[in-house]
Amino acid sequence: MENNETPQEIKLTSKKVKDAYELLKSAKEQIAELEKQKALASEILLQALNGAKRAVVVGKGSYVLQAGKNTSFDRTLMKEKYPAVFDECLRTTEYEYIKLV
Repeated sequence: MENNETPQEIKLTSKKVKDAYELLKSAKEQIAELEKQKALASEILLQALNGAKRAVVVGKGSYVLQAGKNTSFDRTLMKEKYPAVFDECLRTTEYEYIKLV
């Protein structure tokens, strides 16, 4: 390997890095569990509305059913019907992130 090449894999042994790895792993697991709890609580609150738009939880607070709308873009259809325009408008954003394996 020449001096200007970056190795594909390195072995890290520092306590700081090991602790950071475990912290990230634990945080991801906690987030996943919290997302499950959030979904369950939301479903219970939605069912409790029973058609109403707003509810007061006595002694706790209130909540409302919030409506929203998302739009989407059919990339396959656009590429099929207007391939030149699709290619001209297509933008790619590259990024890096830490993935635990």
